[in-house]
Amino acid sequence: MSADDSNGLPPGFRWEKASQHEIGPPRALTLDGEEAARLIDKVAGGWFVLLERQRPAPTGQPFAPLVKRDCSSFEQGRRGVAMWAARNQDRIRSEVAAKVAARPRHIAVR
Repeated sequence: MSADDSNGLPPGFRWEKASQHEIGPPRALTLDGEEAARLIDKVAGGWFVLLERQRPAPTGQPFAPLVKRDCSSFEQGRRGVAMWAARNQDRIRSEVAAKVAARPRHIAVR
């Protein structure tokens, strides 16, 4: 699914499937192939979102700290994530660019 300006997403951001077996609308917000946020359904019902998934792990840590926010509905969660991405897009773009630049390069691919 491509970026949809009617959802308030900044240019380059897009909703994608979080996994190949995901059912329903895409739940992962990505930029340049890096996930920035993901909506997750709770076992007991309802939704929450994990934000800041593009952030690098602090030195000596395996992962960046999780930023979790409850959502009143799936639709409200997507709207909230779009607003978060719009507000923080400069920082998110910078962090994603650094992550993409740090990816290992194949010697055969230029």
